[in-house]
Amino acid sequence: MKKIGVLTFHRADNYGATLQAYALQKVILENDFNCEIIDYRNPKFEAHFQNKSLKRKVINSIKFFLYHKYYSDTKAKNIKFTNFRKKHFIISEHYKNADVFSNEYTAVIVGSDQVWNVKLTDNDYTFFLPYRHGAKKLSYAASFGTSSFNDNDSLKMKQYIEQFDSLLVREEDGIKFLSKMTDKLVNKVLDPTLLVREEQWLKISKPFKNINEKYILLYLVADQKNAINIAKKIAHEKSLKIYYLDAGRFKIDGIINIKDVGPDEFICLIKNATYVITTSFHGLIFSLNFNTPFLFEMNHKSVNANSRLIEVMNTFRLEKYLIQSDDLIEYLNLSYNWENINQLIDLEREKSKQLLLNSLRSL
Repeated sequence: MKKIGVLTFHRADNYGATLQAYALQKVILENDFNCEIIDYRNPKFEAHFQNKSLKRKVINSIKFFLYHKYYSDTKAKNIKFTNFRKKHFIISEHYKNADVFSNEYTAVIVGSDQVWNVKLTDNDYTFFLPYRHGAKKLSYAASFGTSSFNDNDSLKMKQYIEQFDSLLVREEDGIKFLSKMTDKLVNKVLDPTLLVREEQWLKISKPFKNINEKYILLYLVADQKNAINIAKKIAHEKSLKIYYLDAGRFKIDGIINIKDVGPDEFICLIKNATYVITTSFHGLIFSLNFNTPFLFEMNHKSVNANSRLIEVMNTFRLEKYLIQSDDLIEYLNLSYNWENINQLIDLEREKSKQLLLNSLRSL
């Protein structure tokens, strides 16, 4: 049986990063390939998780004393992520570089997530598979996360991209950027979380504590202007609670902060929400997959950070659900044509899955 390695940000305690890794591995396994997530650890990410210097310990102790509940919940959340990975991931032995793991697989798939954003990885080109011999080189829903790099970075990327056997990316911007580097065929595909249907996600989900009332799930990961005000107004109008996922240390009147949420609980929170209001790509994606009514707002500080949301908005025709003011009348009674949205998702899901499987079956 052909052995496939998936190279991604599998150790980030982030809902999107964790669930996209699960989804991609699951789809590959379901189609009769042997697959494991490659345990390569980006030094920048690893330093974030494993910084054990005396200075860091002192700082963390002070923060823990001042904001005990926040940091206790953060630690509980991190444990839940670790347990989720132990339960649901098939992970390889630890590899320190691409040359070492290149001969262990028939092919290596890089993606999803911003694996080609060298600004994010501190110029770690491992995610461009720089080895000369060994596994075939594939990508699935890989993203650059930005539209501009310096000339030196672009030249290095071009050198490695030319060696790929299949190029599948997540955004139109990625296709445009790659078209300047290579004549190879590049196709756009869905984020892997949309390749997994609702019923499968619910099999691995579990409730978060005892939430029995109807609620708005507020999930903000980027700068926003109107999302919180809209959430408050809708909650008041419809007598809903607001649960703010991954909120900061400070409370907002009328909003309940929740921090100690694992990936499996994240799934359940979105599925059971009356509304999801978000600036998160994966917050929007899971709302679509579960047919949960939603509103979303773009990042107001970094235009480049919006490419993923724009891509989803255009693909599934979601323009009217984009928050652009805090005028309640615009958003209170929006209708959701789930039949049309689901038809578009099914169409794109099938196209994306076939492109992935074609790249694997051609090995």
